[in-house]
Amino acid sequence: MALTLTQTADLTKKSLIFGAIFLFLLIASWVGYMYYINFVYIPPPPPETPPDVFFGKLPKLKITEASNSAGSYAYTLDTDTGSLPRDIPKIFKVYPIASLGTDLLAPDRSKALANKLGFITGPEMQSLTQYLFLDENGGDMVVSLESGNFRFNHRESTESANLTMTNNFSDPERLTKDFKDFLLPMDLLKEQLRDGRSEVFYEKPSINESNFATITLWQEDVDKIPLVTEKFEEGLIKGVINKRSDNRQKVLILDYVFWPIDILNGHTYPILTPEEAYDKLQTQQGFVIKKPLGLKVSITKVYLGYFLSREFQPFLQPVFVFEGDEFVAFVPALRDEQVE
Repeated sequence: MALTLTQTADLTKKSLIFGAIFLFLLIASWVGYMYYINFVYIPPPPPETPPDVFFGKLPKLKITEASNSAGSYAYTLDTDTGSLPRDIPKIFKVYPIASLGTDLLAPDRSKALANKLGFITGPEMQSLTQYLFLDENGGDMVVSLESGNFRFNHRESTESANLTMTNNFSDPERLTKDFKDFLLPMDLLKEQLRDGRSEVFYEKPSINESNFATITLWQEDVDKIPLVTEKFEEGLIKGVINKRSDNRQKVLILDYVFWPIDILNGHTYPILTPEEAYDKLQTQQGFVIKKPLGLKVSITKVYLGYFLSREFQPFLQPVFVFEGDEFVAFVPALRDEQVE
């Protein structure tokens, strides 16, 4: 039976009403569900793994060449965000550093290395743990029997007939490769050095006018955290190349300090928050590595680094690094109760 217009209108009206009620209930159910999930039932956060503090209390970092007058400056934060970083973890790994120690073969190893580098006279014992060698021109090389680290200084040849132009002198990348190739056959290019940072500094602003270039190497980052040193712009390995040199002595000066980091045996320790580290910086509990020209310091970068010293220290520990215009300061990151 056909519906009248009145019946059709009533049916349409009822359908719209029921549809609106259903839509309202659907929306209300969804809103209620989301409210319950987000404000009533909140899944517990994953439990934080406590630091294992495996090595016990650690020795305080010795930053001998720095000034601890960090609090005498007036600081402003001018980072990209205008604030301190918010992604700093609460715990951080510390790694042991191996010291080879003196053994019966250390004197033989040092003599063999010195001879390869052209220092054939000696050794002369400087102390129980240091040997001195000389080359034929009066250059000297001092070797630590404890670590195998050393420093040598060849005197420049005065015979112009023996001098040749050093290849790749004006190309920093190729000059660095040549320097690494120099270290490799003597087992001085350790694995942790192969992919580390490098820098080349020329004697003068103009490369063409420079007679000397300094190449410096860092050990590779640990867990993507950079290694930093007291001489912030230099690694612990540094060589000086002469533009015109005797073919036997392309590297005039080499300062070689390498500490093997046991990256397989890191253990976690609690560290300061960025705010706590910044407070320490302002209260003379930090170390100024690079002094600014004035007393007002604009800090543009704050991050964590691992401090590696020239002198042996048994653990690789984190520091907060504060950088600004002609300014660098370190604040040891471990909490006070973890060091002695």
